[in-house]
Amino acid sequence: EDIRQRLLNIASITATQLDGDLHATLQTPEDMQTEAYRQMMAEGDEIVATDPTLTYAYTMRMNDQGQIYFVIDSRQANDTERVDVGTVYEEPSETLLSYFKTPDRPFVEKEIVTDEYGSFLSAYAPFYRADGSLEGLVGVDIAADKVLAQEREVLNLILGTTLVTMF
Repeated sequence: EDIRQRLLNIASITATQLDGDLHATLQTPEDMQTEAYRQMMAEGDEIVATDPTLTYAYTMRMNDQGQIYFVIDSRQANDTERVDVGTVYEEPSETLLSYFKTPDRPFVEKEIVTDEYGSFLSAYAPFYRADGSLEGLVGVDIAADKVLAQEREVLNLILGTTLVTMF
């Protein structure tokens, strides 16, 4: 729950910091050469750099065909392979698909989701343009192995404390 809450907080804060109007200018892979893209990517990279457990921070929109696609794709500094603006997210969770239709608040996936990019625990938050219209969602991911490692640490602490108490 602590991990979920931390992810939710990061997604929520990130969403309030994003410039929805600037983000709206990014529509095609050619826009990756613009200053607006570089600025938004730098902001995303800063978010990922703030927490060593974060793997990705990204923004998404839904097109007229109901497909979710990526706009900004920020990653850890050692991972330079990024997806292009407009790359369709081929395996979104059912929860994300339904949430995208009515994004009224930030949320965290209940379970670890596995897709073409790996296995992650993800949180999402809507962000808006100046006129109040929805611009997209920001997502942040923690790799499943990091989540499971933290869960093991807590379990070991509980077991150790229980054993010491029993003796």
